[in-house]
Amino acid sequence: SLPQKGIVTYGLAQNRQNPLAGTFNAAVFNTFRRTRHQILYWGLPLLIAYETMQWAIER
Repeated sequence: SLPQKGIVTYGLAQNRQNPLAGTFNAAVFNTFRRTRHQILYWGLPLLIAYETMQWAIER
């Protein structure tokens, strides 16, 4: 068959790969970002439940 034009193939030696590069740093900041974006979804009901329990205990 004829060689195809416009197809480029890249390769990387196995000793040059670092699959876990930056994983820990990314995990820390990603966890912080996700928690910050989700805090109202679980924080507000948690606060309401806590206040309700405190009210029920006092009563």
